[in-house]
Amino acid sequence: MKTFGKVYPLLLTTAAVAVTAAVGRLGTDVSSRWYRRLDKPSWQPPGVAFPLVWTRAVHPARR
Repeated sequence: MKTFGKVYPLLLTTAAVAVTAAVGRLGTDVSSRWYRRLDKPSWQPPGVAFPLVWTRAVHPARR
């Protein structure tokens, strides 16, 4: 039972992050008129680049 006590905070935190991400995703619509009309810089990367770069930035390769 001691192992569960150590794992429980990790599970709770993971669940909280997942719920927050899901709510954020539901509240974001990049195809909306408002988003399309934003004055975005010409150097803005394509949307597909974000998850690739973000994953690499958050989880750098182990040395």
